[in-house]
Amino acid sequence: MRLRGALIWSGLAVFCALLVEASAQTFPPLPGFQYQPTVPDVDPGIDHGNSGATLPEEFQKRMVFYRSQQLPGTVMIYTGSVSSI
Repeated sequence: MRLRGALIWSGLAVFCALLVEASAQTFPPLPGFQYQPTVPDVDPGIDHGNSGATLPEEFQKRMVFYRSQQLPGTVMIYTGSVSSI
């Protein structure tokens, strides 16, 4: 009987929690509030200087030979490894 009562109260608590709306997510920010960027933005294609000559050689970009029948930039999707739903 005690276990049954605990299960009923637990179920009721879960049910009530599902009905409560998270009010913190429904209100817009305060009027006049502007989000401030944490770092300055850069132009597209700029990587904040992480590919310059100051990097050790093993981390710098380099050309590699890779034999393929597809054009550069082709995205390959192997559907055999994806399970069907």
